[in-house]
Amino acid sequence: MADKEPEPENNDTPIFNQVPDVSERHPVNYMMYLGDCMRNYRDSLGRPESGAEYFATHTLGKYVDKPISRNRIARAEKGVHTVEWSVVAAYISEMGLWPEIINAASHGKIPTLRYMHLVRSELNPDIRAAMDAAHQKLKDKRQQEMQR
Repeated sequence: MADKEPEPENNDTPIFNQVPDVSERHPVNYMMYLGDCMRNYRDSLGRPESGAEYFATHTLGKYVDKPISRNRIARAEKGVHTVEWSVVAAYISEMGLWPEIINAASHGKIPTLRYMHLVRSELNPDIRAAMDAAHQKLKDKRQQEMQR
């Protein structure tokens, strides 16, 4: 008979309410780490932008129609799972992480039209450079053939 995997100790407790060991690959630990990253981002802005009240009002406030409090900032930066998605999404936008998140989440999948529209502006310089290089190769080849 095959060995069964041990049952989790706190299997009756909802996952987000569990208190995992810090080394465990657990959603709570990932949320706490993301919160650390968000706090580090805000701290990297310098004064006055890094102040919780300024950041809540002027930086994240432009994303939502109701004010974001310093308390919500603190809870998001601790990785508390009850923080509204809009607060975390605003942080992600400010940190410029959407393209990387979308890329990681859709790895190996056929891109959708929505994705293509989202990344078009980022890809335009690469597309333009590739087109210019291709045109230059065509010119060089044409010139080579004319010299024969």
